[in-house]
Amino acid sequence: MTSHTELVQEVISNLKNCIRAINQPTNIDGMLAAHFCSHYHPEGTNGWVVFEDPSDWIAKNGSFPDQAPYMAALGCLIGNELAKNNLLKDDVIREFEDSLDRLKQRKDIFQTSTSWIFQPAIVLGISIGIRAIKSASLKQWLLSLVADGIKFHRSTLFQKFIFVYVASLLDEPIAFDPPKNFSDYSLFELSLTIWLANRGVLQLDEMSWLEEANSQVLSLMLIERISGAEEDFRYAILLDVALGYLVTRSHLPSAELLIKVLKSFEPAMERWQYTWLIENESHVQAILWLILRPYFEDIRYEENLPKLGRSGHRYDFGISSIGKLVEVKYIRKHEDFQKIVHEVGTDAAQITTQSQFREIVVFVYDTTCAVENHHWVKQHLLGFAPVKDAIIASAPSMMRKQRSPGD
Repeated sequence: MTSHTELVQEVISNLKNCIRAINQPTNIDGMLAAHFCSHYHPEGTNGWVVFEDPSDWIAKNGSFPDQAPYMAALGCLIGNELAKNNLLKDDVIREFEDSLDRLKQRKDIFQTSTSWIFQPAIVLGISIGIRAIKSASLKQWLLSLVADGIKFHRSTLFQKFIFVYVASLLDEPIAFDPPKNFSDYSLFELSLTIWLANRGVLQLDEMSWLEEANSQVLSLMLIERISGAEEDFRYAILLDVALGYLVTRSHLPSAELLIKVLKSFEPAMERWQYTWLIENESHVQAILWLILRPYFEDIRYEENLPKLGRSGHRYDFGISSIGKLVEVKYIRKHEDFQKIVHEVGTDAAQITTQSQFREIVVFVYDTTCAVENHHWVKQHLLGFAPVKDAIIASAPSMMRKQRSPGD
């Protein structure tokens, strides 16, 4: 059976194939893909190969100046050329402005669904060019159109987000509240929402919504099973969002990250020196603090929970952002295994006195290295409802003391 991780890797690979397919010279989708996913280096190539000198491009394509796709492609080339060299020939600017002057003469552009104003690639390409040449008149013309487009009843949510982004590119941001219900979004609409929110174009009231939206995108990606043959700049937005989420997600405070870090204890002891003594539970706690503190800024240690009857409890570590306690146990001799089962049972009862911490992760440091006990102890610990997981680590070989047969 294919694992979840393998499915995600397959989808990411297919998205990269989509990018590779449109990474062709002057391909409008390819140029926009480079715009939305600029940090990505397309595999199997020398990077982005979508741009060329706009003067050369005009010489080859000058017979189509009245077509909106022509203007959009030229806008992308102009934007890249000015960003790269800060220099552009006057005849290129005139060609672009003259073409847009002809486009401005078209009437009733919102009356047909095939109009250029409803084609995001064309709107984006033109806006990139206008932004680059800093034409005040063209800027106001396009801003007026996108403002109307946002309010137009037949505009799709994706088109509205593109209009919002164009206004931001032209330094005239327009406030827009995205829907809260995920069922109102397509995969591309949700990924564009995240992309815009990550760059401050869209202002979200709740950052938790953004985290959930990222998770939703990943789920939809797995459901829709992208083939890798699609040639559309929107897949670049999806790739940028997916890669960004997968990178940052591994560092976000979570129960999964906590358990992952604790499970790395044993392999991390490879360079431990025999002079660095671990002789009691307090020593183990000090090591775990060093390990956990870089990942969990709100971690606290040895604070009291509310009393259960007359009994009080001081936890070892508490991480309020994820609602988890970490209880540390130290095994000196074989009898301690049963002892810690009883102790964790008491800890599990104590957690019911408050609502800040909902679960316990138990970390056991075993100086006896009695691995034959680890399985049954873990099973007993997991039998307590609040125990999320139990990690049992054996002492490194240089720390193991000679024990008498009676130990």
